Amino acid sequence: MEVKQERNWVVFCHLGGLITVLFLDIIIPLVIWLTQKNDSAFIDEQGKEIVNFQVSLTIYGVVIAIIGFTIVGLVIAIPAGVALYIVNVISVIRGAIKASSGEPFLYPINLRLIK
Repeated sequence: MEVKQERNWVVFCHLGGLITVLFLDIIIPLVIWLTQKNDSAFIDEQGKEIVNFQVSLTIYGVVIAIIGFTIVGLVIAIPAGVALYIVNVISVIRGAIKASSGEPFLYPINLRLIK
């Protein structure tokens, strides 16, 4: 695979994390990673990182939602949910920028579930 094409796939994989409707933030990177991982070590490495991050954010979001079911929990859940969203947007953009240069990106607060 050409270097430019490889980088483009990784950029799309990162940016897929911004589409938070109907779990597309997980599905888009997962499909790209699963279909392209055998063609490039860079796609394989970054695809796992991206999918792990989006799954991690989903887990954190569920925990925040559970905490938010109480009045006191709302005081914690609303700012935590906003912070989680901001971390996602900033991290995904940073990851896409690094990928366009061919550099790997490690996401913060990432549970590396897929090895």
